[in-house]
Amino acid sequence: MKSTTYYLSTLAVSASAKRGEGHSRPSMSKKARYELPESVFKAKLNMCSKNNDLKEALSLYNAALNDGILLSVYHYNVLLYLCSLNAGSNANDVNNIDNNYALEMGFEIFKQMGSYKIGPNEATFTSLARLAAAKNDPEMGFQLVKRMKDCGVIPKLRSYEPVLFGFCDKGDADRAYDVDAHMVECGVVAEEPELGALLKVSVDAKRGDKVYEMLHRLRVSVRQVSEETAKIVEGWFLSETGCGVGLENWDVGKVKEGVARSGGGCHGQGWLGSGKWKVVKAVMDETGVCSACGEKLVCIDIDPNKTQGFATSLSSLVCQKEKRANFLQFQEWLRRHGPFDAVVDGANVGMINSKNFSFRQLNNVVEQLREISPSKKMPLIILHQGRVSGGPADSPNAKRMLQNWTNAGTLYTTPKGSNDDWYWLYAAVSNKCLLITNDEMRDHLFQLLGNSIFPRWKEKHQVRMTVSRKGLDLHMPPLYSIVIQESEQGSWHLPTVTGDDLETPREWLCATRVPKSMSKVKDLDTAAPHELVPLFLPFARQNLPETSAFASQDHIRWRTTLATKNSPSQISSFPVQTEATYWQNSRISSPLPTRHLAINNGHGEALKRSISCDRSHKLYDWCHLKNPTTLQPKTATFFSRSPVPSKDPHLVEKLRPYPRKADIGTLSSIQEITLTTKTPDFPCTIKHNTPALVFSIGGFTGNFFHDFNDGFVPLFITKNTIFPNQDVTLVIADYSEWWYGKYEAILGQFSSNPIINLGNQTVTHCFPSVFVGLISHGPMTINPALIPGQKTFLDFRASLEEGYRNCLVWPAPKIKGKPRLVLVSRSGPVGRVIVNQDAVIKAAQEEGFDVVVFEPSEYTYLCDVYRLINGSHAIMGVHGAALTHSLFLQPGGAFIQVVPLGGEWLAKTYFRNLARGMKLEYLEYKIGTKESTLSEKYGKDHVLVQESRSIASKNWSALHNVYLKSQDVRLDIGRFRGYLMNAYSKAKTLMEHQGLHVRRHRRTKKFIRPPVFSYTYGVG
Repeated sequence: MKSTTYYLSTLAVSASAKRGEGHSRPSMSKKARYELPESVFKAKLNMCSKNNDLKEALSLYNAALNDGILLSVYHYNVLLYLCSLNAGSNANDVNNIDNNYALEMGFEIFKQMGSYKIGPNEATFTSLARLAAAKNDPEMGFQLVKRMKDCGVIPKLRSYEPVLFGFCDKGDADRAYDVDAHMVECGVVAEEPELGALLKVSVDAKRGDKVYEMLHRLRVSVRQVSEETAKIVEGWFLSETGCGVGLENWDVGKVKEGVARSGGGCHGQGWLGSGKWKVVKAVMDETGVCSACGEKLVCIDIDPNKTQGFATSLSSLVCQKEKRANFLQFQEWLRRHGPFDAVVDGANVGMINSKNFSFRQLNNVVEQLREISPSKKMPLIILHQGRVSGGPADSPNAKRMLQNWTNAGTLYTTPKGSNDDWYWLYAAVSNKCLLITNDEMRDHLFQLLGNSIFPRWKEKHQVRMTVSRKGLDLHMPPLYSIVIQESEQGSWHLPTVTGDDLETPREWLCATRVPKSMSKVKDLDTAAPHELVPLFLPFARQNLPETSAFASQDHIRWRTTLATKNSPSQISSFPVQTEATYWQNSRISSPLPTRHLAINNGHGEALKRSISCDRSHKLYDWCHLKNPTTLQPKTATFFSRSPVPSKDPHLVEKLRPYPRKADIGTLSSIQEITLTTKTPDFPCTIKHNTPALVFSIGGFTGNFFHDFNDGFVPLFITKNTIFPNQDVTLVIADYSEWWYGKYEAILGQFSSNPIINLGNQTVTHCFPSVFVGLISHGPMTINPALIPGQKTFLDFRASLEEGYRNCLVWPAPKIKGKPRLVLVSRSGPVGRVIVNQDAVIKAAQEEGFDVVVFEPSEYTYLCDVYRLINGSHAIMGVHGAALTHSLFLQPGGAFIQVVPLGGEWLAKTYFRNLARGMKLEYLEYKIGTKESTLSEKYGKDHVLVQESRSIASKNWSALHNVYLKSQDVRLDIGRFRGYLMNAYSKAKTLMEHQGLHVRRHRRTKKFIRPPVFSYTYGVG
């Protein structure tokens, strides 16, 4: 390529230099101005910039100088920018220009710019710094950036980037630190790319002190790190230098002082401990406990003084961006009507998952917030004026809602031309309350608030929402801070940007020193996180602060209210115990206390009082009032009608009769029952001759598994333990008509008397005695040793058979000489769908099964289901509530449970107990990572795939949102065929024992589309 092609002629330079500075043009039309040579040149130059066309830009520049066109700093900056883009060995070669030539021309243009006495600005110096970096001369770029101050130009972050990255790429750590110091001196704040580069050069230079400093700066300005930065940090912890730095004997007092001074989450005293690090990817549960090491993260809030300063600066900023009179009017309105417990971004809430604005959806959120608010006050609703008139706002319901909110003083309408974002943000900050919005607040308006306080405030005050069948679920702020945290024992936890903690748990990097006791472990590097937990727990849980010195208790106070008003399904982020912990803490391993049997025998200390209660179990409470009692349904109180007046003080006992005592969130929604020895002062209206057995069907009722696990199985245990061979009257709290209609046949096996719905009674009832509560032996478990008469699961199934015997009047689908396999199917976006279901059916048919696909729904008619499954010989499906229908399978049948990733303990805890109690041949098919769609979604090496068992056992949110709701399965037919063969053998034996003829099986590869069984009420 000939360089003379782009030579800048001296003639053009002379022509430009001779032009007078006082040149001006008369006033002209807009069209005429566009046609001026200067305007045409600028338009063409901008097009070159857009297309990265340096060749054409230099030609235009040459022509402009020859034509005497007046050039400004803007034109030169465009040219310098294009030169910097095309300079260097890694530049894009689309212009067919030698990269070194672009570099030379850039400096030549700058020299000519100076000869014309055109002053450079920040963009000029930034392009020059890039040219210097392309020349592999960051020192030159640094000197240019330093000149900016002498020229009265304020440098920006982009001005330093090429220089800093240049030194870091060369491994010159000291000069990189000098650039960093100059940035700090000029008030330029480094962001993650710059801090990541400084971190990497520090790691490469083995500068442990600088690595420590950069981690703390990332903690303050970035909070959550990218995957690239996380890899750099991981490399440091695994390096020899990283393992070698640190104090073995540190000053505990200074560390604690540092934690208190920082507000929690760090101490700033340098590396603590020594020796090898264990670095793994992990997730946190709802309370902030690490799935890998068991350490609990802390909540770090903002100093109240800084919060007030933030509110003041926000007010000043809004007054600049909004019409001052309008915003001052809003501030005055807020002073008159506030304070509020919560502020609702009305436009955002009303538009979630909806094409049109939904006032009903907004009102549901408002009512939910009022119910759980500590003050019971409605939240402040911010709506733009355009939302309160016309369109959906003109409907009668919307008008009524708007009027109610206005009368209550909780609706503020922002004026035309205003941005309602500023209003709801200021209201939430100034009221120190929660903000309900899904707005991520990332646009340019919120960027004006900076990265210091605003992200921290948002994390602790924003309530986000997700869509469910019940409407919008509220997700309260986390109980821990999602920021890099350094513990008092020296371990580190770094949150990454992978995951959002709603649909997908956030991925963290956990780095913990290996205790001395692990020095003998040879395969430490390959040890799974759950194998190290027992060794790390004692080390990690010493003196961990729950919250910071400045921690606001607002979100904790709201959560306490939520616990007493809502179930976990309504407020999904409320930190209740995980299912695994719930059942582990609730397991019954000892025989039934003698006081249970004493109720029947009339002996024991517990029965010396009129009311005896047992609250020693982790699953349930029960109370027994032995004397004749009178029920006052209005207050749900049972009064003693003892014939002998007592001089003792009245006894009062209260309990919620639902066998999930450890699940506080669920139990709080159950109606409370009161028993007292006080004699009633009202007559008895209806007299019953049988004792009352009181329990609730609230909680998780409606889920087929829980209907039995928390309802009928405990009811069977209680009835046969407390009232064996005795009739009772069932008194049911939290009653639902649909429940009675669905399970009427089963209920008849527990009582021959009409059921009493506690919620709709208007008269009093009298009973010989009352027992309140249900006894549970654990998840889907009946322990014969704890029941008089040694009742088993087979006795429970016999009661089901008795209840549904009338269903057998109509025959089940005809047996075709083959064992029938019922495949419990799932479809739609519900999770745990068998993606290759047709291939599974074909394999089952090839092994000799007659396959029926069963698709249950909440309206499935159980009489038909019983008839189908009772007449079948095997059942299979992916873990889910619908597998509870295996209760209808006859003993001796085969039960295949497909276990998805993360579902191991669920399968073991629930349906394995059921299958063994029912004397079924239980086959558990645990899928491999390749059979899970999570491998396709996240990658086979992702922590959610590789550590699914450990994560799911400790994090209910991950289990529910990822492993149950977002995972489907694609079975390995070759491997699964072995399970089908075993199931066929067992099913064939059952069929022969039933006296049914089994046709000789001839293997065929023909696929026969099976019938789909989905009977519902009134269908079939």
